Amino acid sequence: MMENRAPRPENGAPESATKSWKTMFKKSKIEPARSSEVWCKSVFVEIERDRVIRVLQTMPLQSFTNESEERKMFFVHGVGGSADIWKNQMIYFNARGYSTISLDLLGHGHSSKPRLAESYSFENLAKDVLQIFDMFHGKRNILIGHSYGASFVTLIASERKRAVSKVILISGGPPTSLKPERFSVFCLPLVIFGPLKSLVVHRYRSLAFHSNASSYSGFSLPAYALKAIMQGQNWPQGDEEYHSDLLVPVILIYGKSDKFVTLEEEQWTEEIIYGSHLEVVEDAGHMVMIEKPDVVNEIILRFLNRDTTTRSMVDLSLSPVNTDSNSHLKTSSSCHVISKYVNKDLLIEEVPGASRSTSRPQSRLSRRGSEKRTKIVL
Repeated sequence: MMENRAPRPENGAPESATKSWKTMFKKSKIEPARSSEVWCKSVFVEIERDRVIRVLQTMPLQSFTNESEERKMFFVHGVGGSADIWKNQMIYFNARGYSTISLDLLGHGHSSKPRLAESYSFENLAKDVLQIFDMFHGKRNILIGHSYGASFVTLIASERKRAVSKVILISGGPPTSLKPERFSVFCLPLVIFGPLKSLVVHRYRSLAFHSNASSYSGFSLPAYALKAIMQGQNWPQGDEEYHSDLLVPVILIYGKSDKFVTLEEEQWTEEIIYGSHLEVVEDAGHMVMIEKPDVVNEIILRFLNRDTTTRSMVDLSLSPVNTDSNSHLKTSSSCHVISKYVNKDLLIEEVPGASRSTSRPQSRLSRRGSEKRTKIVL
């Protein structure tokens, strides 16, 4: 994907970043989609010094006169991924009237890559994702998360209940707390892990796909960032109770040949999240949305079309846009967003005085694998 943007210093921020995000937003135009190209905007959000998050955004081809009609889809990737892995989904849903937003988590893609390990803790990454959601959300918001990204999506759905319409969890794993593994290759000192990174990445790539993954360019993040992200996966609040409190419609998507997440774990999540539904995709692994984009897109669209508030409002029979798998995203412009209102005191923790139902019967699967775990893949 070609990208035209201003040169940036090492911390990821364009050199001319002096105006408020509202002003810059108005001056950054989005060109209409043409034939097999879907134009998007690349935005850089400065959360704080040395912490700049790159966001890809597409706008629907159909303009809405009523703001309440606009539907926005937020995509969050997992470890080793980037905003670009959602290309097939962004193209597909953009043509169906949805605004799409995806981001590079810190350390990934074109976002900043600070050296401080604490920068990559779950809590700090969650603050970034929440900040992006708060800046870009609309009237109707749909969240899509893959693997580790599913944890951030779950958190947003819980922290921003009234703003989230539906949730899609792809290869999200069991509804248990996150805790770094005590004995793994990521525990090695960086001087040792660094030279081993290429072997680790090759191993994960070979396991993440059901078929050949030679064309996938994930895990391009620095060794120190990968190590810090894996060791920073600490989210004790994300247990069964937390997941059972989700109040929005949820669908789970799982590749039947997934070597990192088991079918039983997905069934466990389906049982814990009230009203959720599990869809199993044949001949696909952990990266199911890349291996079977057409199937995954159709599953998501059916899920969205069940309700008038999230239903596609575009009649494709009247649209000349090409939305096949050969379509691609092209960045038409870029701008820098300086966030003036970051709440640095925001903590991802239990709300004092909040109570949860204790009358819920214990899951028949809850005794299996109930220990805290690390999401070690993309």
